[in-house]
Amino acid sequence: MINATARGFTLMEVMLVALIMGLLATAVAVRIVPTQQDSERQLQQFSTVLTYAQEQALISGRPIGMHVNAQQIHWLVLNIEDKITWRWSIVDQKPLLPQTFEALELELQLDGFDQGEDLRLSSDTLASGDFGVASQRIFERDFVTEQTQELSPQVLISPGGEVTPFVLHARDEQQHWRISVDDLGQHQLEPIK
Repeated sequence: MINATARGFTLMEVMLVALIMGLLATAVAVRIVPTQQDSERQLQQFSTVLTYAQEQALISGRPIGMHVNAQQIHWLVLNIEDKITWRWSIVDQKPLLPQTFEALELELQLDGFDQGEDLRLSSDTLASGDFGVASQRIFERDFVTEQTQELSPQVLISPGGEVTPFVLHARDEQQHWRISVDDLGQHQLEPIK
């Protein structure tokens, strides 16, 4: 005899709920896990922002710097407070906002230097106006100054259009890309096998 007050779910209701939960979990997983196309799109966006930074340095007449961490790129502008005090500050306007690469590991390689060397542009070099790579004092150790904990650029885009030549390697779990930039700012994004 069946009790009329007994309550429960039918097999069909349970299966329908399980199906809906599976579809939702799949949709969330697809959105959370970045794809290879997302990584390449981010690198193409970086390439576009680099071109914009070159144009801004030319238009404004002020150098723009770039600082690369393991997963982030910061754009810096040189602020001249007086003839003695020059400071690099992080740009806080689009499209030069810091760019984060969640699924990529970034590695900056400067022409003429070992990959393991930590380098930064000195403010003395900028004050003297000598932007040549051949200068002995253009680079100093450490990326961050001890006194102010401010970022210093590893790459300089001068108002005259010259760029510190560099290669930016970007890797995810499956792919490796390289962005090569020459001293005139011409850049190329290519996958590495």
